[in-house]
Amino acid sequence: MFDAQIGRGAKQFGKYVVLPEPIPRFGQVGYTAYTKQLFGGNQRSAAGRAEAGKKEGEELAQHEAKIVWMRIFAAAILQFLNVEIDKRIVQFLKKHHVCTLATCRDGQPWCASVFYVLLEEETALVFTSDPATRHSTEGLLNQKVAGAIALETEIIGLIRGVQFSGIVTEPLDSDLKKKALRAYLKRFPYAILNNSPLWICTIHELKFTDNRLGFGKKLHWSRD
Repeated sequence: MFDAQIGRGAKQFGKYVVLPEPIPRFGQVGYTAYTKQLFGGNQRSAAGRAEAGKKEGEELAQHEAKIVWMRIFAAAILQFLNVEIDKRIVQFLKKHHVCTLATCRDGQPWCASVFYVLLEEETALVFTSDPATRHSTEGLLNQKVAGAIALETEIIGLIRGVQFSGIVTEPLDSDLKKKALRAYLKRFPYAILNNSPLWICTIHELKFTDNRLGFGKKLHWSRD
């Protein structure tokens, strides 16, 4: 008879403790003392168990609500700090392939058009250029450059374009150089016939104008 009572006790309180095996046999007095030893007092009533379950549910709901608000707050902070570049900017840079690159030496500005491909993870533009060209020699002497990429259209509502500043370097890291070369040849396969070296323009600051989002609407991004 007392084995059945212990069985009911194990089912009733199994959420909180695992009863030892084998379960000892004892009389009613011994069983009551054993349950007090396990649970620190008398067995909980049905109302007590319901109240405990309600409290646990409320605590879980509060915890989940805190997680949701923390995620919302983190997303807002990331957006404010411009840590991640807007996907609309990425799509625009991927869609186009001609960039006007501006250099400067001894206070004299210059610009040139280059074919580029975007390295999305690095937020950088890859292009090739003969070292003897003016923009290449000036880029070596003064790595700080600026550039523009624009959609040619006469429809005001469709005007889109990017203006940026960055640093031009030759890719010295072998892995980065291989990645840049693969990306460039995938976009411009005929470039394999060209022996010009690769250059990488790492973008530091960027402004994207998109009139489709509203007249003069601008999206800003900064690496810092």
